[in-house]
Amino acid sequence: MNAVIRLCLTLTLAACSACTHPAYFSPACGNPQLDDHVRREFEVYGPQSGNHEYFGFIYELQGSFGSAVVRGHDCRDPERCVVDPAGAVAQIPKGANVVGEWHTHPHIGAPGLSSLDVRAAHHNRHLNCYTPYYSNPSGDIYAWNPALDSVPTAMSSRMLIGTYGERQARDARESRRHAS
Repeated sequence: MNAVIRLCLTLTLAACSACTHPAYFSPACGNPQLDDHVRREFEVYGPQSGNHEYFGFIYELQGSFGSAVVRGHDCRDPERCVVDPAGAVAQIPKGANVVGEWHTHPHIGAPGLSSLDVRAAHHNRHLNCYTPYYSNPSGDIYAWNPALDSVPTAMSSRMLIGTYGERQARDARESRRHAS
């Protein structure tokens, strides 16, 4: 077989296998409006997460995204900070399609996903285009693959989608530039 054809075939097979690898996924079926909605939620709730978590189920209703949000109790142990999502479930409007979830880690909390984070998202993996998101204590916002059921594999699938506080920093830079 010609070396060029062999190389093309090898590259094609490698690309196809990467797409079927369990760590590969496309957040919310590649919907940029969903990522924008999630970043806006983190802009609001991330700075308020000093010593507790916020959680939201993301839903789509009539072409728009919304979040049903609850706040957890104060965290006494940063490694065991949790929020009960039951209140968020009750806020999801009738007829809405749940497409994901997001939660903040408190500023005093753990930087990575917990086994509870991974198990909860994994439980909803059957929902069409379901994407979980979280922010770490420094404000980095990640999406991860809910099909994965262990912390190491979920952590390896994370995709950075932004950092809350970016908008405030950008606005501050713009103010300084216009003041000059």
